[in-house]
Amino acid sequence: MWEDVVELLHSRDQIGPKLRLRCSRHEETVMEVSAPGDFETLAPEGGCTELCNKRLDCGHACEYLCHADSMHKHKECRRRCERGRTDCGHACAKRCYEDCGKGLVIVKDILLPCGHFLSKPPCWLSRDLSHTQAKCTTRVVRMLPVCKHDAEMLCGDDPTEFKCLKRCRGDLPCRHLQCSNPCFRCPETAAGNESVSRHAPCQELCGKNHKACSHRCRRVCHEGDCGSCSQQCQLQCVHSKCRRVCGEYCVPCAEQCTWQCEHMGRCEMPCGAPCDRLPCNKRCSQVLECGHQCPSICGEICPGKEYCQVCCSTDKREAEVEMIEMTTYENIDVEIDPIIVLACGHFYTSTFLDGCMEMEKVYRQDSDGDFTESVSTADMVLSLKNCPECRMPICGIQRYNRIFKCATLNSMLRGIIIRSQESYISIAKNVAEFESQLEKARVEKLRELIPLTNSQSIATCCSSK
Repeated sequence: MWEDVVELLHSRDQIGPKLRLRCSRHEETVMEVSAPGDFETLAPEGGCTELCNKRLDCGHACEYLCHADSMHKHKECRRRCERGRTDCGHACAKRCYEDCGKGLVIVKDILLPCGHFLSKPPCWLSRDLSHTQAKCTTRVVRMLPVCKHDAEMLCGDDPTEFKCLKRCRGDLPCRHLQCSNPCFRCPETAAGNESVSRHAPCQELCGKNHKACSHRCRRVCHEGDCGSCSQQCQLQCVHSKCRRVCGEYCVPCAEQCTWQCEHMGRCEMPCGAPCDRLPCNKRCSQVLECGHQCPSICGEICPGKEYCQVCCSTDKREAEVEMIEMTTYENIDVEIDPIIVLACGHFYTSTFLDGCMEMEKVYRQDSDGDFTESVSTADMVLSLKNCPECRMPICGIQRYNRIFKCATLNSMLRGIIIRSQESYISIAKNVAEFESQLEKARVEKLRELIPLTNSQSIATCCSSK
C-alpha cells in the first residue's frame, strides 16, 4: 500500500527529503525534520525552540521553552514574587511559585520590653515579640532566686530555670566536707517554712590511703572500706619493676642487692629482702663532673654537678637543708654532715633525713652516732615518709633500704590478706545464693510429691520431714 502511496505522491511532486512542521503557538516558526533525532533538537519540549511567553496564572509570562499546552499548567514561575504582603506591605522576595510564608525583610532595631534593642530582626519577628526567637541576647548578671548566687545569663533567660554552674559548697557528711557539685544539681525543696538542701552524691575522688600500699583511692567518694587497690604495683628495684596490679601476688626480686660502699662493704641479702649491712655515715669519695668531691653520703648514687656546694646556683646555695634549725646549704659542712638528694630534686642533710625516717627504730647507734646493729624486723613499726617540702614519697635511697623493703613486704602481705578476704566474701555470697535456690527447688519438689490437707502447709511438711 505504501508503495502505491509513494508513487502517487511522486507523480504529483508532493514528496521530498524533509518534512516541514509549524509550531501551533509560534506560527511563523517553520521547522524541517529529516531524521527522528531532529525532533529533540528543534522541538525538545514538544513545541519549538522559542520561549513560551504564554501568561501563567500568576500573571507573569512563561519563561520556559515552547511546550505543549498539557505541560503548561505544571510549570513553576521562576520570577520574583514581589507581591505586596497584606500584613506588613513589604514585597515578597521569594520565587513566584513559592509560598510567601513569613516576612523576611530586615527592619530596624526594635525596642524590647526589657529596655534593650533587638538588632536587625526580620519583619515577621518584629511584629511578634512573644516568640522565643525575640528573646533578648544582652548578657546581664542576676541573683538566682533559689541558691542566691549571682549568675551571668542572657537577659531573656528565666532565672528560675537557669542552671547555676557555681560550686554548691554545702555541708556534706563525707571527708570532703563541702559539696563540689554544680549548684543546679543540688536543688532545694520547701519543707514547711524551711528550705531543705538535697545534695547530689559527692563526685570528688575518695583520696583515702589504701591499707596495703601508699596509693590513694581513686574511686568516687564512697562510704565504707576502699577495698583493694587497682593501680600498678609500686614494687620496683634497680633490676626490674612489677607489672601487676597493686596487692596481687608479687614476687620479691631475688637478684643480689646492689647496696655497697668502700667502708661498710656490700649487702649479702637478695634485693627483695631487708638489707643486712649497716648504713655508712661518711662522705662519698667520688668526684663530680665539675671536678669537686661529691657532697652526698657514701653508698648513694652521686647527684649531678648542679648539687656541688662550690658550683651550685644561688637558689640551691640558699636552700634550707636542715628544717629544724633552718640551716642553708652554704652554711653546712658536708664533710661532717653530707647531703642526700631525693628523687623529687629536694635535698637535705643526712642527719635531718635520718630523723625524718626514724632511723633510731631501725638501727642501734653508739655515742658517736655510728650504727652498730640492726633492729629485728619483728620489732620495727614504721611507715613510709614523704619529702618535707613537696610531700612526694621518699624512695630509691639505698641508706633507707631496710625501711623501704620492710614496708614493701608488709604492704604485700596486707594486699594478699585484703584480696583473700574479698575472694572469701564473694565465694560466701555465691554459696548463700546457691543454698537459697536449692531450698526453693526442694520446696517446689515437695509441692509436687506430698499431698496436702486443707490445714497443712508446705512449711509444716518441711518441718516434719
